[in-house]
Amino acid sequence: MSAVDGGVLDGRSHVVRMPTSAGKTRIAEMAIVHALATRPGCKALYIAPFNALTNEVEAGFNSLFSDLGLSLSSLTGAFDVSEVDQQAIQDNLLIVTPEKLDQLLRGGSAFLDELDLVVLDEGHVVGEEQRGPKYELTVSRLRRRRPDARFIALSAVVPERTLRDFSTWLKAEGDPISSVWRPTMQRLARLDWDGTVGNLVYPEEDELGRDVSLVVEGVVRAETYAYQHPTTKRIRRPVFPEPSHRAQLAAAYTWRIVDQGPVLVYCQKPQDTAAVAKALSNRIAWSDARSEAAPQAFRSRVRRSVVVAEEWLGREHQVTSWLRQGIAVHYSGLP
Repeated sequence: MSAVDGGVLDGRSHVVRMPTSAGKTRIAEMAIVHALATRPGCKALYIAPFNALTNEVEAGFNSLFSDLGLSLSSLTGAFDVSEVDQQAIQDNLLIVTPEKLDQLLRGGSAFLDELDLVVLDEGHVVGEEQRGPKYELTVSRLRRRRPDARFIALSAVVPERTLRDFSTWLKAEGDPISSVWRPTMQRLARLDWDGTVGNLVYPEEDELGRDVSLVVEGVVRAETYAYQHPTTKRIRRPVFPEPSHRAQLAAAYTWRIVDQGPVLVYCQKPQDTAAVAKALSNRIAWSDARSEAAPQAFRSRVRRSVVVAEEWLGREHQVTSWLRQGIAVHYSGLP
């Protein structure tokens, strides 16, 4: 693993930039185990910017650390340190949010006095307009509290122009560790849609700047789906996707490729998210009415997410209904 070869186990502070899914968490895992193994009695701190990420990291680390006889706990929230928290800080590794770290600093936690290694996951959060200033201040206070502790900052998106500034702030030694390796190929393409046919274009130029783009023709086509309405018994003939309906176009392309694996459709507004989900739901209904086979992802089956949605939102909620069809949505306003 290049970042490990680059020195995250050498006892110095580092800034590591690697693409998503390229192994940043595994590097942190190895650095923490190395620190705890080479300096018995020391502590390690893992700072994750979000509660969900804190829980995810804890679940991922649990198996390895328990096998090695090491203990860990996670602390979230922005309230005072509770009795449960006091018990948790006896562990070898503590996974915290910046807000909980702030509470530990204010309370003068003894855990911090034994700290040898600090991992900053998603370190670029320091640049966010809302949370960034407080996050930076909290980490700076920790550095003053433990000037000899090592800091390893992990990120996939620290810009090149600020990578060295980030290293200077953390007093990292040597050049930042940067890698572009990723376990999967990532290709950018656009969908050219003329209202009836959509072609997938992978833009590319040769050495002379000539367009040698790869074009996959007809990945989406507008079609008329004639079916009999189950209630009125009338024959309906909707066109899908409609020429100027962006949500339907996204839904139609999703329908085409979903059998290859999970598809994530990113929308800029909550109403756009709902529109894509509704378009997929309608497409499923038309297939059912015409006795056509739908992609495997949309075939009805019991899902844990449906049970949770029924509990939080109710059986008749639109989001719950979409989940029953294999369509998951999330936007502001949802749990």
